Amino acid sequence: MTAPPPPRVHAEDSDPSIPEALRRVRQAHQERPQLTTVPGLHPRHRVRGFVAQMIANADTLSAVRRLVGTVPMEYGADSEAAETAELVVSELVGNAVRACGDGTVLVVEASATDTGIEVAVHDPRGDLLPTRRETVSDDAECGRGLQLLDVLAPGWIIEPSPLGKQIRCHIRAAGEPLACDWCGQGDHDPIKPQDGESVAGRPGAGMTVPALSQPVEVSR
Repeated sequence: MTAPPPPRVHAEDSDPSIPEALRRVRQAHQERPQLTTVPGLHPRHRVRGFVAQMIANADTLSAVRRLVGTVPMEYGADSEAAETAELVVSELVGNAVRACGDGTVLVVEASATDTGIEVAVHDPRGDLLPTRRETVSDDAECGRGLQLLDVLAPGWIIEPSPLGKQIRCHIRAAGEPLACDWCGQGDHDPIKPQDGESVAGRPGAGMTVPALSQPVEVSR
């Protein structure tokens, strides 16, 4: 008894672009940067970056700073923007801890864009908006707050989040024009609600964070 001959393969029987697309997906998955973690920090990959749920403390802040400073660079962001993004996230996390207390659960996002790095920090106090201080000491190591944010990431905005609120910033790469990436204006004041609306009443920008009872999951 002989085995039947193999079926003839015709060029029109399959689309050569399908296996090529699958190969590219596998390659892209293999080339993703490693997301190092510590207890209390749970990072996940996202398009050109990561999103991480964290229990705020010194160890998780240090680890998420490293991720912010390295992962977007793997996707093409420049080193100067990455260093600035680290400072911005440190300030946002510090502000959130001062508002919500030590050990609060936060979510941090960071991703490379065509013009720099976008970062966001979500906290559960949607009812508590940041306020500017009248004066800030030049040698202060913390609490520089919104004045520092205005310098490092002009055009930052406050949006609602499934956690409560999020502060989103876009750090421009060197040579890129400075303007608000969401409204296109350089003199945008992100704190004042527009047209009499409250911050909690406005739609969010990329509300991708799930409820705290669930681990952070990111669509691939």
